[in-house]
Amino acid sequence: MIEAFKGGPNYIDVHYDEHVIINTEDKNDSTNGQIYRRGYDYNNSMGGAELIGTIVGPAGRSPSLVLNSYQNIYDEYFDGEEANKTIITEDDNNNTITMRAKG
Repeated sequence: MIEAFKGGPNYIDVHYDEHVIINTEDKNDSTNGQIYRRGYDYNNSMGGAELIGTIVGPAGRSPSLVLNSYQNIYDEYFDGEEANKTIITEDDNNNTITMRAKG
């Protein structure tokens, strides 16, 4: 963003006084959620970018597995040969989740 803003009037993807939000892959990155306004002084160290504020959501991992029924859970974790198998895990709020296969 800064390098692009330093292009001055040659950079037209974000117009002056428009806003940019930083959205990183790493949700724990300190720059994630920062909002900048493109200012007119593109010769300064930030290329004219002015930090307006930060939008912060909950930190941590987002779920990557969707299980929408008990059958999905059973199919995902139990192969049928391990009738006494038990899986104990925790969710993001440190709640214990216990799943046992039917025997």
